[in-house]
Amino acid sequence: MKATIISAFIAAAIGGAFGAPASAKDLTIGVMLLNGDTYFSNVVKGVQDANSDGNTIIVNYNGDAAKESRGFDDLITRQVDAIITSPLNPDSSVSAIRRAAQAGIDVICYNTCLNEDAQKQYVKAFVLSDQAGLGRATGEYAARYIKENIGDSITMGILTCDSFEICRQRRDAFFKVLDDEGISVDLVADQEAYVVDKAVPVAENILTANPDVDALWAANDGGTVGLVKAVQNAGRAGEIPVFGTDMTPQLGQMLLAEPHTLLTTTGQDGLATGRTAVEVVKKLDAGEDIGSFDQIVPVSNFTADDPKAVESYLKDNG
Repeated sequence: MKATIISAFIAAAIGGAFGAPASAKDLTIGVMLLNGDTYFSNVVKGVQDANSDGNTIIVNYNGDAAKESRGFDDLITRQVDAIITSPLNPDSSVSAIRRAAQAGIDVICYNTCLNEDAQKQYVKAFVLSDQAGLGRATGEYAARYIKENIGDSITMGILTCDSFEICRQRRDAFFKVLDDEGISVDLVADQEAYVVDKAVPVAENILTANPDVDALWAANDGGTVGLVKAVQNAGRAGEIPVFGTDMTPQLGQMLLAEPHTLLTTTGQDGLATGRTAVEVVKKLDAGEDIGSFDQIVPVSNFTADDPKAVESYLKDNG
């Protein structure tokens, strides 16, 4: 059956062969998107690739709790076999996922999930990137750069997505690396902005208020793009280094752009996330053991110093 995309409630907009186990039937899988950025778009591609013989129904609820709830109700009504979801909130999203589980639908989290008690009751698996690894890998590059080019003390502005637990993990890991390397950080700006349209003006305000800031860091792709654009808009490209999180074709182009402003970013593999989630669904459908509840997908660091790796990513993801 040809995979179909149904964009519910709102217009959409975050490799290789995959050896998933055979399923006894063509599966109908619902995929709930927290938003439509490159990572989530790649998750969809991964799901469709791994579920090419089945039917895939996509609901982009775009960070809206009411749309998330209605999306689950729609998928329950459609009697899907499984729902792959990135919940908006670990507590308030429980009721929707509970309804699906009680309807006999397997629920698999990715990217975000529920509180621990609710996970145990209603969720079969959690497919996630090494969130601390995202912050740690960028932090390791940043620490080397700072010590070689700035010193052991730095002023920094950051854009976060701390309303999500995964973003707090990235932040903690990033700053732990700097601390372990003996780098003293004066955090002159710390604001949440993870969608590009909001991140750009917030980042511009940070630069206006702190013209002597030494470096910038963002916890996700929207924040990273916002920081780079703000530095460029201020006419300071190549002067203020940006350390980022996530990897998209746009960020890849920013890594290659000269003078270098975005120096490094560490990305999740959305394609592998989607494929892994479908592998779990197929194993559950076949009555097979899925192994660990947490299904960890590796992350990859990219730098302006290694353009060949960036170009290879762009070739595969362009």
